[in-house]
Amino acid sequence: MERTLATRHTIRRGGRTVRALAAGLALTVAAPVVVQAHTPYVLPNQFTVTKRDHVTVESSFTEDFFTPDVVLRSDAFAVVTPSGEERKAEVTYLKDVALFEAALPEAGTYRLTTGERLGQKGKVVKIDGRWQVLGENGDKTPPAGAEVQEYQSVTRADAYVTKGAASTKVVAPTGHGLEFVPQSHPNQIDRQAGLAVQALFDGKPLAGQTLTLYRAGTAYDPAGEKGVATVTTAADGRATLRPDQAGLYLVMGRYRTEAPAGAETPMRSYTYALTFEVPK
Repeated sequence: MERTLATRHTIRRGGRTVRALAAGLALTVAAPVVVQAHTPYVLPNQFTVTKRDHVTVESSFTEDFFTPDVVLRSDAFAVVTPSGEERKAEVTYLKDVALFEAALPEAGTYRLTTGERLGQKGKVVKIDGRWQVLGENGDKTPPAGAEVQEYQSVTRADAYVTKGAASTKVVAPTGHGLEFVPQSHPNQIDRQAGLAVQALFDGKPLAGQTLTLYRAGTAYDPAGEKGVATVTTAADGRATLRPDQAGLYLVMGRYRTEAPAGAETPMRSYTYALTFEVPK
């Protein structure tokens, strides 16, 4: 079904935050979204630049995008240059947010990333063939006879920034863990065409993967809904997001599966999030 929302959203431009009332975000949705857990994000203060030699980047966990709530700590924060070189970020950690400056010495597209981060442990239960975190639906007691396993969370968040002419070397699969790879350039989004992404796990397409799209500033919505829409990937792992208004967005998803050999738990819950801007 198609749903259109009139929303108050937040747009960051050149370090300034502007709140405006906007109407009309039409997306093909699989189901309404009301509840979410804390989600990681990476947010540069600008997505496209011409002469600047850096951008300032914030990262946190939140339920209201993009208001930082729980600081995201990672030893793998990095800036991947247009040539593919990965440079470790020098991060300052505050109580609610991590901050760093990403140098932009050359023209092209950069990937800003938290890297993969191991997080909390818990229990998952298999219900109707799908793994669910025990207690996420309010019931902390598993059904009788249900399989229960211990898991550890793995999170990664990315964003892309382009200086001058766009390039594509870093807009490619890493081949590790859960990721949503843009099929068109993430800094040149056309609202009519939307942003096509491919969901991959360890480089292989994920069919039937749920992707949830959020926009900035939904804490100010009268209805209080935090989700914009969900889409489900096709057999090749691809799906298209079609926001029809300018603003900041984040697409995220979770995938639970067996942990690799040598892991501390038999299961892992992977979360991936990509922040992007839809220009005016």
